[in-house]
Amino acid sequence: MLSFLLLMNTKQIFVLTIKYTPIIMMVSFFTNNLIFYFGLSERLSYYLDYFFGNSILFTLLLYICSSTFGLCNWHRLIITANLINLLIAIYDREFHIPIKDLELLILYFIVATIFLFIILFNRFTRRT
Repeated sequence: MLSFLLLMNTKQIFVLTIKYTPIIMMVSFFTNNLIFYFGLSERLSYYLDYFFGNSILFTLLLYICSSTFGLCNWHRLIITANLINLLIAIYDREFHIPIKDLELLILYFIVATIFLFIILFNRFTRRT
């Protein structure tokens, strides 16, 4: 009985972790980029990237877990926004997009804002 309760708590903790990880990742992505842009602390920027960093494989894992556990649509939209920002960052690192750093930072915020508007639109127009 005790092992069943521990297993249930472990599953609930896992689902809660999967549920809030994309939000934490998006906030840390923006915080990291702001710290790096303003040159506040390269060490802090490095640690944020190391602990809360984003990878394509982890993003796909979050998307699979979101579908498996039946999390709502807004959750997958946040994961998609993270993935698009990650792909922009990877493309910029490999091929250097010919825009200024501030414009790149604004592009990240525009992608997030578009997906937030989609989430709000879905929330107030659909009954799911």
